[in-house]
Parts: sequence; structure tokens; C-alpha cells
Amino acid sequence: MKKLTFILLSTLFLTLITAQVYAATITVTTNTNWSALTGGTGSGGLPGSADIVIVQSAATLTVDLTNAVCGTLTLGVKNKGNGTLAFSAGGTSVVYVVTSLDVGGSGGTPGLGSINMNNGGTLQIGGTVTISAAGTWTPSTGTVEYNGAAQTLPTTFFTSYYNLKLSGSLAKTLPTAVTTINGNLTLSGTATATTLGALTIQGNLVVETGTTFATGATSTWTLGVTGTTSVTGTLTLANTGTKTFTGDVTVNSGGVWNETGIAAINFGGSLTNNATTFTASTGTHTFSGATKTLSGATTTSIGTVTFTGNYTNSATFTVGTLLTVTGASVTLTNNGTLTVTTALAGTGGLTNAAAGTLNINFTGAPGITTLTATASGNTVSYGYAGSQTIKATTYHHLTTGGGSGTKTLAGAVTVNGNLTIGASTTLDVSGSNYALNVAGNWVNSGTFTPQSGTVTLNGSGQTISGSTTFNNLTKQITLADVLTFAASSTQTISGTLTLNGAASAITRLSLRSSLSDTQWNITPQGSISVTWVDV
Repeated sequence: MKKLTFILLSTLFLTLITAQVYAATITVTTNTNWSALTGGTGSGGLPGSADIVIVQSAATLTVDLTNAVCGTLTLGVKNKGNGTLAFSAGGTSVVYVVTSLDVGGSGGTPGLGSINMNNGGTLQIGGTVTISAAGTWTPSTGTVEYNGAAQTLPTTFFTSYYNLKLSGSLAKTLPTAVTTINGNLTLSGTATATTLGALTIQGNLVVETGTTFATGATSTWTLGVTGTTSVTGTLTLANTGTKTFTGDVTVNSGGVWNETGIAAINFGGSLTNNATTFTASTGTHTFSGATKTLSGATTTSIGTVTFTGNYTNSATFTVGTLLTVTGASVTLTNNGTLTVTTALAGTGGLTNAAAGTLNINFTGAPGITTLTATASGNTVSYGYAGSQTIKATTYHHLTTGGGSGTKTLAGAVTVNGNLTIGASTTLDVSGSNYALNVAGNWVNSGTFTPQSGTVTLNGSGQTISGSTTFNNLTKQITLADVLTFAASSTQTISGTLTLNGAASAITRLSLRSSLSDTQWNITPQGSISVTWVDV
């Protein structure tokens, strides 16, 4: 029994020893490729994830693998010389330092640590970084990735980056010393990061799902992104410092765009908004790109917007305070839904394209220099709940629906499509008796104030819906045509009624009810000029 117990205890002791992992130490004293290292616990004697690699004696260790790994990497040792980490040509080499990166050994004769990424490559850091005796840091076209849990980026040595990737989890504390990233900044995993100073990203900003990138709260801290910006996580723009996005900005499904500070926001590229949440501040948002677009399935709602470059909107875009188009050669083209709720101004132009709906929902008159709304199919709606002035121009569809109050013409108006007078609204040709030419249908669910003006119906196959009092009503044709009146409606003409078909039995103007066998009424109260008409 005692012998059996001894055997069992011995077996357990040996099993524990066998199961325990020991870290190997590999010292590099001559220029060497990572693939040539031996004595480690990894495959083929390469360093394993717990092993210690020390580079000294002025040696350079070159990473030439795509999956190099070690636990601790020490570059340079006190009294034993400098150490350099480099990467092989091609830009695909990767080394993952799991626990600790120690740069240099101070005291005595310092051993300086250097990192050279002239050939690109990726340095992944899973733990801490200690800078004791810094040599030369050459970011060139390389990528540094901090992929552990909570990590504080070093305040010295790594004072600039080419590509910087923040992955893993928890907060990555950015140093104030890093003011420029010459390549891309990417957040992945569940990492979060907040700037502690002004930051310029010369490449792209990528905020992936589950991550948060924020600008710090100090008012002077700016953010500039020269390349593209892609947000699928959360981007928080705090403080009053200017934020400039020179390249295209895409807020993807699941993404959150959150402006918590009142700041100037500048866009130099296109904006695609498919965000779960898009929150803009009251700061001025300037779009300065050349031939750029506004798109996406999520409503983009911004208070104050200025366009200094040509843009085309195909999305739902709402401007709550002031929309300004600046510059005689600058045009905002709307091919989606554009709603302006306070003011529309500027020396540029607004063109409502074929699929566009322009909602002018403010009192007074649009102050923009040029409003072009002639494209077939587009609609301009004056929908403010109160008095409005309708800009004198040519429209396709023109409506006063969705609000209330009196809408007054600022000059002669031509409508190539339908004219709709919405319920609870009044359309007034003004005391100047401006002419109103309509080529589509006349739809009156509200009130028309004709003054002493003239309404000319100059289209074909037109319909008059609702009961209306006109001053002068004119329709003259050269080819056979039908003018349809809504059944049971009454049209009153206080001035001159002119209905002229062509001088031929086959080119008459036919007047019809919208329902057969149901009367409509026309009541002339002034002079009448009716020829070649079939009733």
C-alpha cells in the first residue's frame, strides 16, 4: 500500500512538472532573421508566446515571418550594446509581442533600442511598453497594433505612427505627444480611445463594430482626417475644436455619429449616412467637395449647413436653421428629399432634379439666388404653417400642402406639372396680380385668391379638381384636347372666361365631367370668349 501511494505521488509530481511551461530566453548578438532563431519553445525551436527575446551587441533582428511571436522583446541592454528590430521587404511580416516590449537599457553604458519599419510590416503589442533608452524609431509604412486589454500608449519614442491599430478590448490611452498619424487609424474588437490633444490622420479613419473613438473635451483640440472615414462603431465628436473630414465619410448600418460639442464640421468628400443614430450639433457644417454626393438610408438632420462645392443629394436631408449655397458656380442638386425649415439663402443655386422633393417650410421668401425646379417629376412644396412667399420661377409640381396660411406669389409663376393647393392653405397671386400658368392638373383643396390675375391652362389632358373662384381663366388649343372638371364641382369666373378650340370640327376643346352622368358647374360672371368647344 505504501509502495502504491509513493508511485501515485511520484506520477502526480512528474505530471505537474511536465505540465508547467518554462519560458526560454534567446539572446541575439549578430544580425539575424527571426526564422533563424533557435532555442525557443515554439514550433521548430522558434520563440513561443512566453519566451524572452533579447537583442544586443549592435545586432539587428529582422522579422521575416507572418506569425512571429514572443512573450517579451528587449531591444538594447545596458553595458551590452544596442539592439534593433527590423522587418523584411514586402510589408507582410508580423511579430506579436504578447507581454512586454522593452526599448533600451538605461544606466552604465546605455543600450539603445531602435525599431525600423522602412519595409512596412506589423508590430503587435499585447501588453506594456517600457522606454528606457530610446534609439531610433522609423515608422515609415509600418503598422503598430495595440491588441491587449487596457493599454497606455508610450509618451516617448513612439511619438508618431504610420498605421496605428487599436484592437483587443477596453480603453487605449492616447498620449498627447502623438499629434499626427501618417497613415490609417483603425479601431477594432471592443477597444475605446479618446484623444488627449489635437490629432491629424493623414490616411483613413476606421471605427469598426463594437468600438468607440472620441475627441477629448478640451475646446482647442481639433481632428483632421485626410483620407476616408468609415464608422460602424461609435464616433463621438466632443469639444468646440474644428473637425475636418477631407475624404468621403461613410456611417454604416449599426454606426453612431454623435456630435456632443458645438463645433465647425467640414466635409470635403461625399457623405453616406446609413447610421443607427446620427446626431449633429448646432455648429456650422460646410460641404466643400467638387462633384460629391449625399446618400444613405438614414435621415441626415443638421442645423446649419453651407455648401461651397457642388453636391447631389439622393437621401433624406433636413436643415433646421440655415441652408446656404455660396458661390455663383456652386449648385446643390436635390434628387432625394430636402427639407429646409428656417432659411434658404446664398449666391449659388439649388436645382431640384427629377426625383427630388424640396420642402420649403419657413415663413417669408427663399433668399437663394437661383432655384431651378423644371425637371420633369420633381416637386416643390411650400409647407410652412403660416404665411410664405413663393419664389417666382418655373416649377414642375408645385404644392402648398402640409401646412397652413397664405402663400403669395412673388412674381409670375409657371407650373409645368400639377398645381396643388393644400387643405387649410390659401394661394394668393398678390396685389400685383401675377400670372399663373399651369400645364398639368389644377387641384384645389384649399382657397385660391385670384385678385385681378389670370390663370392660363396651357397643357393637354388637364383636370380641374375642387371648386375655385378665378378672375380670368384661359385655355386655348391648336389640337383636339379634353379639359376635365371634377364631378359636382363649381368653377366661378369673375373676370373673363376664355375657352377656345381650334377652328375645326375635329380640333375642338371638349369639356367633360370626371364622372359620366354627373354634372359639373361653370359660372361666368364677366365677359366670355368660348369658341369650338364641345360640352
